[in-house]
Amino acid sequence: MTTHAPAAPVLLQIEAMDIVSYIFGTNVQREHIGASWLVTQLPRWFRSACDSESVDVLVSVSGKLLAKVESAQAAKKIVTAVSCAALDEAPELDICGAWVSLPGDEVTVGDMRRAAVALEEARSLRVSMDAASPTIPFLDVCRVSNRPAVPELGTTGEWARDKKIALSESSRRKRVKAQDFRSHLLKVLENGGISEENATRLLPHLKELEEAADDDSTGITELEWVGVVHADVNHLTSALYGGNAEAVHAVNPQELRERTRQISQAIESAYVAGAKAVLIQADAASPKKRVNVLPLFPIMLGGDDLTVVVHGHYALTFAVEYAKALRAATGADDSPLRSLTDDQSGFRAAIGVALVKPHFPYHLAAALATALCDRSKQASRAESMVDFEVVYDSVHIDLDGIRGRDPVPSLRPLRVEGVGAGSWCGLVAAARAVVGDGDKDRGMPSGQLAALRDEVRRSGSPPTDPALSDAAAARWSRLAHQYPRSAQALGDGAGRVVWEDRPSSRRVSQLFDVKALLDVSPVSLVRLLAEGSCGSEGDGR
Repeated sequence: MTTHAPAAPVLLQIEAMDIVSYIFGTNVQREHIGASWLVTQLPRWFRSACDSESVDVLVSVSGKLLAKVESAQAAKKIVTAVSCAALDEAPELDICGAWVSLPGDEVTVGDMRRAAVALEEARSLRVSMDAASPTIPFLDVCRVSNRPAVPELGTTGEWARDKKIALSESSRRKRVKAQDFRSHLLKVLENGGISEENATRLLPHLKELEEAADDDSTGITELEWVGVVHADVNHLTSALYGGNAEAVHAVNPQELRERTRQISQAIESAYVAGAKAVLIQADAASPKKRVNVLPLFPIMLGGDDLTVVVHGHYALTFAVEYAKALRAATGADDSPLRSLTDDQSGFRAAIGVALVKPHFPYHLAAALATALCDRSKQASRAESMVDFEVVYDSVHIDLDGIRGRDPVPSLRPLRVEGVGAGSWCGLVAAARAVVGDGDKDRGMPSGQLAALRDEVRRSGSPPTDPALSDAAAARWSRLAHQYPRSAQALGDGAGRVVWEDRPSSRRVSQLFDVKALLDVSPVSLVRLLAEGSCGSEGDGR
């Protein structure tokens, strides 16, 4: 009699690949919101596919799943079922799965790394989503993308005006699901202590959201700037593995699931805290004219990172308060995550904020925010850092191109906590001094500040030479005499607008940081920030 050896267990990883491209495939915010909701459905599709299979889930978050499965055959069946579900509900969402054999019953950190490598190898062998849905000349083309158009879906939730225009199946599915995500987010905010009225201001009806971005055609609000915020949690991988990321370290599935859930919960709580700060600042900065639409939509909420599209005036407020709240939530005495950080004082975050005009391509803004987040992480993982950039035109849309225009490096990324030059509060205090108090001290006029920035930018002196051009030096001398308080805040305390940073031996200036902040923040908000969360601590020098 022939006997068969039992099938070896495998570690299966399934991911929604290139999520940013899927979410920001068009420039329609309603589709971004619906796409975000569809990405979160991966765990549901996985559960349905595992009805008759024995699985032990290690990680289950938005867009990613990691599970121990009884055999390679079972893993293949699950990947096929999940892919079919995604094709039906979320066409163009790229689902990829791969698995590796396990030498024993335990799953180690090394096994998880092997699964991640296998997933990347599998992905590289597949046809891209662009090639999978080519445009055929005799077919109608979607109005907002280059995909083939399809008839209306005939499902509940499809807007009447959407039925009349040419849209791809992906666009139609995303638009139908946008309301589902909005309803979920409203519950998140309300469960976090935000009233229904205020939650609706942050997550407006989708028609109001689209009208707000269309040059204030309805008078609802003026959305001059839009902020795309991307945040990552530092040292998260080590924390998930209990502080041990060695390849041979065995992973406890139950502990890993619980830590993943706790971290997702902490990120959600910090998002709500940031939303509360936006409401407080908006109402205090504009007490006579209430802003009824304050868009603050998380595009990716769940897992280990966060991407938010927010009213541009309050994007930096949200970013800073989010980082502070994340550390507070994970560093509290009763937090189960407290012991996972090196100093037991909570997780730090790296944040990037891209500030763009409402009709700027969102996928480019998201890429810029991610690049800025990477810069923040490179600057320091030991403390929360935020970097931001204002995109004034479409000539330079990548970070290197934008930063390359300025011959003098700025002080960004900024420390979220602390004071002095190179900190958020230091920048706020400097900006506050530049705009003045509105009474006797009116501060340096915006036009003069812009002219000084342009002269310094045109000076073009080498990075090792801290001297300004004659024109820039003359303008700085004149403005320093006319506006001494503003000049003191912009400079290094010794009368220089450009100076050498001793630790890095590079020449730096706070001028570009202050001008960028003032370009996207109302004067009333700058004064409020200086008097509020930063108080008198943030010395700009």
